[in-house]
Amino acid sequence: MIKIQRITSSGTFLPEIDGLRFAAILMVIIVHLHASLVHNGAVLSPLTGRDMELNLWSKRGVELFFVISGFILGLPFARHYIYGDAPIRLKKYFLRRLTRLEPPYIINLLFCFAVLVGAHQMKFGFAIPHLLASMFYLHTLVYGYMSSINGVSWSLEVEVQFYCLVPIITTIYGIGNTWTRRATLLSCILISSIWGLYFTGHRFHGTVLYYLPYFLAGLLCADFHLSWVKKEKHIAWDLVSVVCWTLMWMMSQQQTHLFLPPLLMVLVISTFRSHICSRFFSMKWITAIGGMCYTIYLYHYVLISSIGRVLKRVHIGNNFGAYYVLQASIMLPIVLVICVVLFVTIERPCMDHHWPSELRGRFWRDPGKNMLEPDPSRNS
Repeated sequence: MIKIQRITSSGTFLPEIDGLRFAAILMVIIVHLHASLVHNGAVLSPLTGRDMELNLWSKRGVELFFVISGFILGLPFARHYIYGDAPIRLKKYFLRRLTRLEPPYIINLLFCFAVLVGAHQMKFGFAIPHLLASMFYLHTLVYGYMSSINGVSWSLEVEVQFYCLVPIITTIYGIGNTWTRRATLLSCILISSIWGLYFTGHRFHGTVLYYLPYFLAGLLCADFHLSWVKKEKHIAWDLVSVVCWTLMWMMSQQQTHLFLPPLLMVLVISTFRSHICSRFFSMKWITAIGGMCYTIYLYHYVLISSIGRVLKRVHIGNNFGAYYVLQASIMLPIVLVICVVLFVTIERPCMDHHWPSELRGRFWRDPGKNMLEPDPSRNS
């Protein structure tokens, strides 16, 4: 049987987090499919303010990912500083990021590069510098706009910048007084949100400096979660969760950067503390898809564009809403199936922290050893 459940580095599985990842990736895909159909679909779309709102929804999916990243990366550091767990070994921390995330990312960029050059959408000589800049997570900083190889990778450049800063930022967990620590984090969220309103330019908006409030909200969420993890769930948190989702859709673009980070923090907390929402986001099929969000995020846009070249012409009538639903019902299952295959063959093996040593063993195995001898590291 094919295993599609994600492998966690800590061995602790938080189903609600993968459920929220499902919601975030769904928001991104819905909007990118809409954008693809609007630009070169078979049915004309009446351009309205709704299109701008949809673009904001996509961005809010990415911003939810940033809060989740802050939460997940902050947990082990919070356990160390606040509860006295073993210190985080930075070599292991960075090596884990490298071996877990880099191989799928490089393979994806090479795939997108081959598609673009093979389809004559980009010349080989022109594409190479963009490929190299994307590989080193520098495309937005170097060129001032998102990657020409895979546009969605701009957010991964922001994530990598945050990974590098986590060991420094999380020293804030070392503040002994609980409410002083949380007030300090909240103040940092508000200050970084305000400065983001006054700095313009795509280069700045493509860095962690602009999105820092979301990552800090995740760190504060981790602080609250560890202190509340043993508390009973309460139905009131379901109401809080519904209110948070509603407010997220109602916010204007001007309000978003200031109020969305703390709102998303409360949303994540309420997902853990609620009854109905917690059960919903913990459903196996939802967590399975959410656990594949990295692969889906990397490939969904290029797959939608490629598959759409053939399928976009399929339509019944000239109503764009009906056309969108029809295209989504055809394309999204195909995208999901392809991403499942890519996840199982590329990303999931990289989740096993033993894979580098196993790969070395295959190429540099002692000729005198029995080829069927098990790898002792698997039992460590």
